[in-house]
Amino acid sequence: MNFTSLKFKLIVSFLSIGLALALFIIIVVPSRTKSTAENVMLENVGFIVKLLSDNLAVGMQTRDLDAGAALQQTLNLIKGGLVETVAVLDGKHAFVQGLNCDKAEFSRDTIVNRENGLVIFKTMKDSDKKVLGYVEIMFSKQSFIKSINRFKIFIWLASFVALLAVVIVGTFLSNRIIMPLNKSVQMLKELASGSGDLTKRLAVTTNDEVGEMARWFNIFIEKIQKIISQIASNTSTLSSSSGALSNVAQGLSAGAGNMTDNSDAVARLTNKAVSNVNNISTAADIMSGNITQVAKSIEDMSGSLNDVTASCQKETRIAADANAQAKATYELIKGLSVS
Repeated sequence: MNFTSLKFKLIVSFLSIGLALALFIIIVVPSRTKSTAENVMLENVGFIVKLLSDNLAVGMQTRDLDAGAALQQTLNLIKGGLVETVAVLDGKHAFVQGLNCDKAEFSRDTIVNRENGLVIFKTMKDSDKKVLGYVEIMFSKQSFIKSINRFKIFIWLASFVALLAVVIVGTFLSNRIIMPLNKSVQMLKELASGSGDLTKRLAVTTNDEVGEMARWFNIFIEKIQKIISQIASNTSTLSSSSGALSNVAQGLSAGAGNMTDNSDAVARLTNKAVSNVNNISTAADIMSGNITQVAKSIEDMSGSLNDVTASCQKETRIAADANAQAKATYELIKGLSVS
C-alpha cells in the first residue's frame, strides 16, 4: 500500500477516530457509569435504610411485648439480599440483635463507602423524635461489582465492534471517495501520455461532492474533446494550406534564383555603364578642349569669312557691271549685224 496515498490517510484517520472512540468507551464510560451507579445505589440504599429503620423502630417499640419477635422477623425478611450484616442497638448503644454480626462498628450516624461494601449507621426515632435505638447496616457490593464487571465486558465488546465498524465504514467510504478520484487520475494520465480516449466518461452515481466532481470532470473532458476535434479540423485545413504555401515557396525560391541571376547581370551592366560613363567623361573633357579650339578656329574663320564676303560682294558688283557691259556690247553687236 502507498503510505502517501489519500486512501491510506483516510483509513488511518477513520482508524484513529475509532481508537479514540473505543478508548473513550473503555476508559471514560465505565468510570462515569460506576460513579452514576454508586450514586443510584446510595439513593436506593437510603430508601431501603429508611424502610428498615422504620420497621426496626417498630420492632424496638414492641420488643418488650413480643420478646423481639417482630424485630427478628424484620431481620429475616432482609436476609440473603443486598444486606450483608445488620446490628440493632438500643438507646444506650448496647447490642440488642443482629444479622451475621454481634456488634456495631460505629456509634453515630454516618455513611462509609468501601471497596466491598457500603456501611450506614442511622438513629431510629419515633414520631415524636424520641430516640428508640440505632441500626448499623452493611450492604454488599458483590452483585454491584459483578454488574459493573459485566457492563465493562459489554463495553469492551461494544468498543471492539465499534472500532471494527469504524474501520469497515472508513474503508467503504474511502473506496467510495477514492475510486472516482483514481478513475479521474487514470484518465488524466492517459490524456497526458497522449493515448487517452476522450469519449469515456466517469459514472455519476451520487449527488454528493464526489458525484459533483465526476459531473464537472465529464464536462471538462467533453470540452477538451470538442477543442481537440476543432484542432484536428483546423490541422487538416492547415495541412492543405501548408501544401499550397510550400508550392508558392518553391515558386518564390525559383523566382528568387532568377532574380539573383538578373541582379548579377544588372550589376555587371551597371559596372560596365559606370566604366562607359567614366570613358565618356574623359572623352567629354577631351571634346571640351577640342570644342574650345574649334570655337577659336571658328572665330578666326568668321573673320576670314567676313573678309571673303566683302570680297565676294565686291566681285559681285564687278560681275554685274561686267554683265551689263556685256549685254550692251551684245546689243551693239546685234544691231551691227542687222545693218
